[in-house]
Amino acid sequence: KFDEGVRAGTRTEAQALREFLSQWDTLDADGRVTLDEFCRYYDDVSASVDSDDYFETMVRKCWRLPGADVAASAAGLARGKWVEVRLKSGARKDVFLEGLDSVPDSDKRAIMDALDDEGIFGVADVRALPERGVTAAAE
Repeated sequence: KFDEGVRAGTRTEAQALREFLSQWDTLDADGRVTLDEFCRYYDDVSASVDSDDYFETMVRKCWRLPGADVAASAAGLARGKWVEVRLKSGARKDVFLEGLDSVPDSDKRAIMDALDDEGIFGVADVRALPERGVTAAAE
């Protein structure tokens, strides 16, 4: 859904998935990524990253793993804005939006657009939260 070629209609979702998986499926190219293939890929990536904290944050953000936003902001690796998101379903969650540190807290349209860019849909309301420090990483 998020692939530019799929959006433009120039390739199918299956083609995009095969290309995406080919980054990791390197040992036997069978369309399945083994744990060994996945780890070998990230061994190569980690060699070009200067700090373990940055590498962990990068992997967490890439795979949208829990703690990615807290780790990035607490380690000083990202500049942005924490917002509380209330979804139309009634659910609430805190989200770190990278690069929004210069956007005024009152600019809900810009915040909503950033949430949309992050793939967070069905937002009923947002509210800027106070900046979090290193203690947030322990939560």
